[in-house]
Amino acid sequence: MITLIPAVIPESTEQLRSVLETVAAFTTQIQVDVVDGKFVPNMSWPYHEGESTTLLREYTGRLSVEVDLMVATPELVIDAYAAAGVKRIVVHLESVTNYADIIRHRDAEGFLLGISINNDTDLSVLYQHLPQADFVQLMGIRHIGFQGQPFDTEVLARIAHVRHTHPDTPISIDGSVNKDTIRELVAVGANRLISGSALINAPSPKDAYDTLLRSALL
Repeated sequence: MITLIPAVIPESTEQLRSVLETVAAFTTQIQVDVVDGKFVPNMSWPYHEGESTTLLREYTGRLSVEVDLMVATPELVIDAYAAAGVKRIVVHLESVTNYADIIRHRDAEGFLLGISINNDTDLSVLYQHLPQADFVQLMGIRHIGFQGQPFDTEVLARIAHVRHTHPDTPISIDGSVNKDTIRELVAVGANRLISGSALINAPSPKDAYDTLLRSALL
């Protein structure tokens, strides 16, 4: 099954609320990217405002909220997002200090765990941790934590390899998912398509979503 999921790197509480309201009008899922300025140089809500995660709880009854934790030591903050009702949480293995702690949080809180790696990290690292994860997320861009980045074609072979070796594993692709790349991504095995600026920055996010989903399903 092919799923298209809008994504946002929120700059403020107000922007996040606006995007959540917009997306809730035409789909049931969203990925919220959380960037702490340490794991990658960008910074997003809630870090630069000192906000809590409680805003997400207002929407988890209307949307299946997924959080991509691009933060240093995600095991220290993961409970706050689980407590807000987040259904899926992605951690980047390069940032994890204790993977066993991540698994304990997942088992205790009941969210689905996704694991991600950068494109310069060998796939063997992913495969080492995959048996305990619920899905994987590969990156369509080389510099994570920023939207609107150019497509990194190396990810196509990486998706194909994961699909070949783990045929039943859901594979998310995040970064540079747009009308020019989506068919190739689906063809090599991605089935969860995370699209940020191509949807959120469009004049009509709903129309952009419908058009991109049709392209994915062709």
